[in-house]
Amino acid sequence: MDILNNINILQNEIQNAVAQNLAAAPLNPTKGQFYFDTGKNRLLYYDGTRWVSATDDNTTYTFAAGDANGQIKVSDSNGNTFNIDVKGLSAAAYKKVDTVISESPSSANLPTSAAVANAIAAALSASDAMRFKGTIGSGGTISALPTNGVLVGDTYKVATAGKYANQSAKVGDLFIATATDPTWVLVPSGDDGNAYKYTSANPALTSASNICTWTITHGLSTKYPLVQLYEISTGEMIIADIISVSASQVKVLINSAEDIAAGTYQAIIVG
Repeated sequence: MDILNNINILQNEIQNAVAQNLAAAPLNPTKGQFYFDTGKNRLLYYDGTRWVSATDDNTTYTFAAGDANGQIKVSDSNGNTFNIDVKGLSAAAYKKVDTVISESPSSANLPTSAAVANAIAAALSASDAMRFKGTIGSGGTISALPTNGVLVGDTYKVATAGKYANQSAKVGDLFIATATDPTWVLVPSGDDGNAYKYTSANPALTSASNICTWTITHGLSTKYPLVQLYEISTGEMIIADIISVSASQVKVLINSAEDIAAGTYQAIIVG
């Protein structure tokens, strides 16, 4: 039976009443309308905007991306879904994120910090510019020169003397990549004259056939070093025959019919 008007029972009880049992909310509800949801097993009433559980407060919520920029979608266990605007955000505040910077000047996306760093590194590499990457050696940024992921211009400073990329280097030297395969070029720090110099005063030399032979072990690991000889008392340069014996030893032949006292000459060897 349909009742097409309000019924006023003058504050009398409705006893043993049962709410309408429905599997889904009725269409076009009116504020205050209620029904029993047979799927959720709860009594729901319509508050003018949404269906609210009248039986308990165990409503649960799930969150998802909203239907538009600046929105969050909230769904409750009563079957209601809302798109909530986030204050201060608009469509202009949302940008896609690029992991590689586009060459297109019209791109409005935001690059990651890694994308910016890679783009700068590539630009510097293309211009053959040096790009300092850190130190190498014990306690350095790296312990060995990298073998992959290298760009032209990558530069490392030697923190610990040693052999890197099959090249002996001392503290302060630089390694610069000239190719991505990679190829590393060693650039000395500029004080090689001090680092690879050997000096020594002569020991007592005995003349034999009018020649005094002075064998000098310099240990510079070079077969043909520059050898200069000076007389200590006068500072004059002395011309003598020089013979390279090995990468660590030379012989100085001084024409003299007499023995030469120790400390007469100073040898300076650079290699």
